[in-house]
Amino acid sequence: MLPGRGVYIGQSDLADAPYHKDNGRQVMMYSDGDVWNEADRCYYYYVPLKGDGQMCCRIIELTNQWINPQDHELRPDLWTKAGLMIRQSLEPQSAQFDINITPMMNPDGTPGLGQFQLQCRPSIGNPSYMVVQNETGVDVGKNTWLKITKRGNSLRGYRSFDGGTTWTEFGSVELKLSEEAYIGLFLAGAPGMSANAIFDNVAFSNSID
Repeated sequence: MLPGRGVYIGQSDLADAPYHKDNGRQVMMYSDGDVWNEADRCYYYYVPLKGDGQMCCRIIELTNQWINPQDHELRPDLWTKAGLMIRQSLEPQSAQFDINITPMMNPDGTPGLGQFQLQCRPSIGNPSYMVVQNETGVDVGKNTWLKITKRGNSLRGYRSFDGGTTWTEFGSVELKLSEEAYIGLFLAGAPGMSANAIFDNVAFSNSID
């Protein structure tokens, strides 16, 4: 498993956040947050990024539940997000770029199509915007391969449907970050819910494939 550090972005301090390793897999758990709008609240497992670099991973599983305040029943959450992120800093308002998946369950609790998404916050404290998103018709919470790259000011997100052999670009942005930034895995869930994600095949490199 990639040696790095886990923190809770958006909390009062950046004390190390717990995580669990299981046979080379990274098991992440988080609740009460999102990566969106002017500031983020999420679990972030990162390594420093100096200059160019890339990271890839496989998401084996993404599960989520929240308690409906009306009937107090457990429901699936539509907007749990897990994926890869490049950030300028560890501050919640930081500029950032990410590629993620959401389970997109149907309102009646049946499985939805799932979505891939690219999101970006262009500068500190500005609102995030959706670069691109699409429904897939595949179960994106199972065996999903993602890659994110930074070359100069060009940040790109990729998907693979053949086990990480062939990568297809999903979208890109031009975003000027300082020479020293961060790259890593993230997980965000809605308030009152519990989200779990399992990653493996996590790899980081300062060279771009």
